[in-house]
Amino acid sequence: MKLITLLAIEIYKDEIINILKKAGVLTFSYSKITGYRDNTIEALNSNWFGTEMNESESVFFLAFVQESMVDKLFELTNSFNDAQSSTSHIHIASISVEKTN
Repeated sequence: MKLITLLAIEIYKDEIINILKKAGVLTFSYSKITGYRDNTIEALNSNWFGTEMNESESVFFLAFVQESMVDKLFELTNSFNDAQSSTSHIHIASISVEKTN
C-alpha cells in the first residue's frame, strides 16, 4: 500500500482528478490550501510579482493506492507536466505505508 500526495495550483484540480481516474484511483481526498513561496533570495527587479512573498491558491490530494498504480500515476503526472508551458507543475510523491486499518 502507498500513500500518494499531489500538490498543484488550484486551476489544475480537474486535471489531477482525471489523472487519478485514468490510473484507476476511485477514492481520494483533496483540500484547498494556500501555497507560499519566499522569494527573498531573488532580486526584486527579476521577480514578476514585485514582492518578496507570494501566496497562491492550491490543492492537495491524498490517496491510498495499491503499489501497482504508482508508476501509472507518475507517468500521467509527468506527461501532463511536460506538456505545460507554465513553470507551475503538479508535484507528486509516493510514501510507503507500513500499516493501515
